[in-house]
Amino acid sequence: MRGGTERVVDTIAHAMRNRGHSVYYMSRRKVDGEYDIPCYFLPDEEGNTQKNIDYVNELIKVLSLDIIVNEGGNTDDIYLISKEHILNCVIVTHLHFSPYLSLNYFYKDRYMPLWCKSGFVNALKWLKAPYNRRLSIRNTGQRYRYMITHSDKVITLAPTYISDLFEMAKMASTNNVEAIFNPTSFSEVDLSDVQKENIVLSVGRLVFSPKKIDLLLDVWEKAEQRMPGWKLQILGGGPDEDRLKKICRKKQLKYVEFLGFQPPAEYYKRAKAVCLTSLYEGTPMVITEAMQYGCVPMAYDTFSAVHDMIEDGKNGFVISPFDAEQYADRLVSLTSENTFNHLSKCATQSLGKFDYQDIMNKWEQMFINLSDATK
Repeated sequence: MRGGTERVVDTIAHAMRNRGHSVYYMSRRKVDGEYDIPCYFLPDEEGNTQKNIDYVNELIKVLSLDIIVNEGGNTDDIYLISKEHILNCVIVTHLHFSPYLSLNYFYKDRYMPLWCKSGFVNALKWLKAPYNRRLSIRNTGQRYRYMITHSDKVITLAPTYISDLFEMAKMASTNNVEAIFNPTSFSEVDLSDVQKENIVLSVGRLVFSPKKIDLLLDVWEKAEQRMPGWKLQILGGGPDEDRLKKICRKKQLKYVEFLGFQPPAEYYKRAKAVCLTSLYEGTPMVITEAMQYGCVPMAYDTFSAVHDMIEDGKNGFVISPFDAEQYADRLVSLTSENTFNHLSKCATQSLGKFDYQDIMNKWEQMFINLSDATK
């Protein structure tokens, strides 16, 4: 279960089960791995089919379900798990990303190089890109309007995302949308076991978008020679890995290590900084995880919730979007032990709003309130 979204869902599910609630998983398709929570799978992997609708409604009866939490708030699953189709059950939709997704940086989200064999086709795609962006904005807004209207409750990951959501949906605010932060991942962290080294860390899947690790390599190109004895470690794998390694060779970057998928805790213990260059995020767990271990978080200001997580210059750095020079300067500033020690200490002390027990209390109380309202 590698992704942040999956880990959050699993954390909430186990917390509710440990508090005495009956919890089940339902998915469109079977996934590898062993699960200690019962799993049910829709008959049709794709589509809002009548067979899937009937299956969910029957499952509600068989399992005596009170609430379904749809974790696919950014997908077309909202048209299946909705009050239009699902009867006698409370519908909660959980939105795991910024409501804007990549729409604010639509063109950076496209990988359509003009210097390859398909350059002519890509040129035509670039010509069509403005139309596609307008279409994406329209379709995303329509989806959000449906989601808000056909859910008993919509949960965003941060307070700033509530206004973003209604702006995208072109709707007046309603009282069925609220924000609950993702919890910290590690219940207890022994900081006496943390031994910091001159390491900059990136954690995440190696995909062209939204992670945009190539932008981090642009930053590292400007910082590497100014940070002797430091190295950049990249945890994760994915379809963009070969391209990223080619970029490193082209830029002649000497101190970059691709380490594949690894449990990140041991790397957080040694890293001084964790860096994101994403086009958009939700409330990335890598930030709060790293802060628990005294890493200084750094991210581009490409999603509004970054300000709920990082206070620029106090417990990390928020950098103007795609300003690689500014990013590199902030990174180089961490070579000062005084600067690093101050930011690191503040990072570990600024996690109160993400406290695990507090977050789980909010989820449970929300479930109780919704159940009581239907009785």
